[in-house]
Amino acid sequence: MRCLIEGVTLTGREADVADRHYILAERNKPSIFWEEYERVSGRPGWQCHTMPTKHDVMVEAPEALADLLQDISAG
Repeated sequence: MRCLIEGVTLTGREADVADRHYILAERNKPSIFWEEYERVSGRPGWQCHTMPTKHDVMVEAPEALADLLQDISAG
C-alpha cells in the first residue's frame, strides 16, 4: 500500500524516455488508475492502451497482454 500513498522523487531524467506506454484495465472502476490514464493520454510521447479486464490483466487476459507487450517492444 505504501506505493499508493508515498510520493516519488523524480530527477527529470524521465523526460529522456521517448516511448512511454500506459495500459489501463478498463473494467477496474472506480479506480485511481483512470485519473492517471486521462492525465497522460493527451500528452506527447505517451501511447495509451486499454485491456477489457479488472486489475489483474496478467491473470484475466495473459495472451492478450503478452501480445500487446510484444507489439510495444517491437516498436
